[in-house]
Amino acid sequence: MSPEEKAVWLRRINEGFCEKVPHNRSLGLEILDFDDSGCICRIPFRGDLSATSTQSGFHFGVVTSLLDAASGGAAFIKLKGGSRVATLDLRVDFPVTEAKGDVLWASATCYRVTEHVAFTRAVAYLEEESEPVGVAMGTFRIFRRSTNGH
Repeated sequence: MSPEEKAVWLRRINEGFCEKVPHNRSLGLEILDFDDSGCICRIPFRGDLSATSTQSGFHFGVVTSLLDAASGGAAFIKLKGGSRVATLDLRVDFPVTEAKGDVLWASATCYRVTEHVAFTRAVAYLEEESEPVGVAMGTFRIFRRSTNGH
């Protein structure tokens, strides 16, 4: 894929996945890069994304939402955008007690696809992927587009 084609795909993915999905849009989610099996996403910090009005870190619900969205994005990308996906299961571990930073990042990979299920791994982090604030394993139901128009 040429850099121009990749830029068009990235714009389309962000339009469909980040702007047209109300929850992703309200979080300020953006997909920054992708390859054949995954993506890199981010959410900039805003006060309404913190656990309480007195805390300055990301609420862990936001971390979970980012991991879910990034994992779904990775599955969607792995399927080359030809099918919709929905979360079946998402297991998240939080190896830290707070997530303070200006930007919350996620790196997600879709490592296996069967006829009906895609399997993903994702890491949420603030500065270094090697220092995660959340780690997820997910399964996603694949809704393949029918060849007969249904």
